[in-house]
Amino acid sequence: MWRSWLSARINRWVILGAVAIAVVLCLFLVFVAWLSAPYQDGRATFPTAVITLVFMPTDAPTPVPVVSATAPLPTSTPSSIAKGVFVKVYGTGGEGLRLRSAPGVGNRPKFLGSEGEVFQVMDGAALADGYTWWYLVSPNDAGRSGWAVEDFLVITAYPQ
Repeated sequence: MWRSWLSARINRWVILGAVAIAVVLCLFLVFVAWLSAPYQDGRATFPTAVITLVFMPTDAPTPVPVVSATAPLPTSTPSSIAKGVFVKVYGTGGEGLRLRSAPGVGNRPKFLGSEGEVFQVMDGAALADGYTWWYLVSPNDAGRSGWAVEDFLVITAYPQ
């Protein structure tokens, strides 16, 4: 019974049809593979990688003091702090230097001078609380002035 049912349904046309469908499916798969291949025109065509660089913000650059052309600039670096000399805040570990309303650690800080900021010495030296203090004024902003400890100042020949 099983053989008669199977032999009645399978003949050479069914087998040829199945082979034809298999050939068409294979040709379709080869065509799809050919279209998606990375080689076209005899050379590789891989997608190009795009890299976007994003720069992180850094600390603001130290402002450069502007000095009038009429101000005489020293020709050599002085060996010690004195009136008229330009100094730069140094050695605070990036924390800055407190400029105060008067010499002494007990006096009110007016503002914080940044590491590397340049000032001109206008008065001093004053001794208070075991430190030597100098009255500093910013060449760019006369409102930025105050007394600072000598230990955190280095001499610079002229504003930098």
